[in-house]
Amino acid sequence: HRLGDSGITLRYAYLSQRGYYPEDLHKSNQDAFRITPSIGGESSSFFAGVFDGHGAEGDTCSAYVRDTFEPRLRKAMDEPNSDLQVAHTTAFAECNVGMHEQDFDDSMSGTTAITAYFRDRQLVIANIGDSRAIMGEKKGQRVIAHSLSMDQTPYRADERARVKKAG
Repeated sequence: HRLGDSGITLRYAYLSQRGYYPEDLHKSNQDAFRITPSIGGESSSFFAGVFDGHGAEGDTCSAYVRDTFEPRLRKAMDEPNSDLQVAHTTAFAECNVGMHEQDFDDSMSGTTAITAYFRDRQLVIANIGDSRAIMGEKKGQRVIAHSLSMDQTPYRADERARVKKAG
């Protein structure tokens, strides 16, 4: 996908592998993804999201966020004086509230989310949970991997402290 006149060309791939559950060998894949080139017809934009469900309704949770996050992000970006960080925070919060209002029990289920949003020459990575974004940079005949996110997990000291402080 070429990002408008920016000179940036995106190449992307995705792969989903069902988790291994010895007690349920036929458990469904709980992963979902969404790729939207040229958001709203704007050729200099691109959205990608990966959602990894967990719990009994994980597949339903990840599908719900896949289907509702990007439209909510677009709506939040249309608000006056909205920046990309505020728009992402708003869209994630609305997905969370909306998921609680659905006809499935998400009390012990949910989803991670990692999203990448390009607009013009700006890239925003947003992350909830332990999914990761990695960017490859071509250098000669090699491709160098760059981590674009940090897992949000209680195994990280700062996240553990944040969770404890929140009660």
